[in-house]
Amino acid sequence: DRIVRLDLLVRREYTTYYGLISTCIRRYLDARFDLQALGSTTEELRWTMESLRLDRWQARVIRGLLEECDAAKWAHYEPVHARAERALTIAFEIVDLTPSPEDAAPLEGHLAANRS
Repeated sequence: DRIVRLDLLVRREYTTYYGLISTCIRRYLDARFDLQALGSTTEELRWTMESLRLDRWQARVIRGLLEECDAAKWAHYEPVHARAERALTIAFEIVDLTPSPEDAAPLEGHLAANRS
């Protein structure tokens, strides 16, 4: 919500905008899954999510958003306005749709039992 209030898109401050989104999502992942996301590259985080068997769809969405953030932060990528707005929407969806570890545990057990 703070990112929205800063009005960075209106000022076309994409580096700051995407940097804040990246930091926010990484902090969320650290708090939710203890992934040490703030201290990891996007590629390292991808590997960690895969090794912990985080939901594939969710991991892909997170990776895609963080790669877009990396492009804006490091390669000065300037997306069209609608795409930049979508990045924040995706960040909200990651937070809203991520099951808690308690909710995910029974599902993971169910999937493992069904694979046998």
